[in-house]
Amino acid sequence: RGPLLSEHLHNKGRRFGHHATNDTRRDIVFLLDGSDDSRRRFPDIQDFIQRKVVESLNVEENGDRVALVQYSRDATPNFYLNSYSSKNDVLNSIRSMRHKVGRLLNTGTALQFVRDTVFTASAGGRRAEGVPQYLFVFSGGRSSNDLRGPAQSLRRDGVRTFSFGTRNADTLELQSISFTPAHSFSVANFNKLDGIHSSVAAVMNNSTLLTSDIQMVDGVDVVFLLDGSDKMRGSVQSIRDFLGQFVEHLEIGPDKTHVAVIQYSDKPTTNFLLNTYSSKSDIMAKVRNINLEGGRPLNTGEALDFVKKNVFTASSGSRLQEGIPQILILLSGEKSQDDVLVPSESLKAAGIMLLTVGVKDADGAEMRNIAYSPNQAHLLREFSDLSLVRQQLLSAIVSHKDAARPGLGE
Repeated sequence: RGPLLSEHLHNKGRRFGHHATNDTRRDIVFLLDGSDDSRRRFPDIQDFIQRKVVESLNVEENGDRVALVQYSRDATPNFYLNSYSSKNDVLNSIRSMRHKVGRLLNTGTALQFVRDTVFTASAGGRRAEGVPQYLFVFSGGRSSNDLRGPAQSLRRDGVRTFSFGTRNADTLELQSISFTPAHSFSVANFNKLDGIHSSVAAVMNNSTLLTSDIQMVDGVDVVFLLDGSDKMRGSVQSIRDFLGQFVEHLEIGPDKTHVAVIQYSDKPTTNFLLNTYSSKSDIMAKVRNINLEGGRPLNTGEALDFVKKNVFTASSGSRLQEGIPQILILLSGEKSQDDVLVPSESLKAAGIMLLTVGVKDADGAEMRNIAYSPNQAHLLREFSDLSLVRQQLLSAIVSHKDAARPGLGE
């Protein structure tokens, strides 16, 4: 069998929290869909939790603590973090619990309940002691109420939320619940959970994704290609914030990381090239005040071709010929009106790594086709959610750089 998820929680413990001093201490909460629609597959969730997580946890008062909550219209705790101090008691409670039932699925209400009632000191939560806190959400459908506020509050509290949904769940909704979109997993039915176990373990095992300290990125050329069409103008502040926060984590300098920004609608427009600025302060000033030019229609293919021929060139500051990794980050809000396959394949053939972020009306298949690999395409519901993918993009760049030039920056 594969490694238990709990083994990854144990092995990577120090990397999950700044102040944790004991690798065996975790606060782990399970939030289970207890609605009528999940009744048939509820035993599969129980089985997965028992075998893949709880079975090898170090459950004790000064070790791992476990809580479990079910929800439908409202949330009902089966047990709190301080209810049991032995593994057998936890396992027995999970085995014997009954399905909650209920017609509505108010995931937002349940997330708020977990934050306000379960992760608290009075219920056994040890956040104040620096103990890492994890939330595993299992949902078989779309929420009947808004969940973004409670999800963001949990994220701000440092809770690492993993979400698991079936084909009836909303993928973007699951991503907005999760600590990052990489912490969201979809299965046909809950009896297929074992099939994604290794993927979940891999995310848990990736300290770059899970630490709140994002490592600085050095020694790459990064080009942002922004959808600047009419539809995007109302989201310009979210785009400015995203660019500014991203650049904060780049080591900018003549021999370090270079940045360019290009926007497009029917035609591409250069904001600045890779050799325009060599200081972080200059780039930050530019991106924080960037304006979108507007225009229609959206020709993403033409913009990709422009970037290859006019931006990833030595005359524009690209260091491709020197072996410096080349990164293109595409941000788009709708489907392209021209062909994207030929220009994107041309960029990939040149060794350029393409990361895509599609928001609102972007076409998911198109974003995956453009991206370096399908898992480097990220879909979001709102532009205000752009911060959710920052960590994931930075992690992908670091991994690509290390693979391309193992000795760089060491």
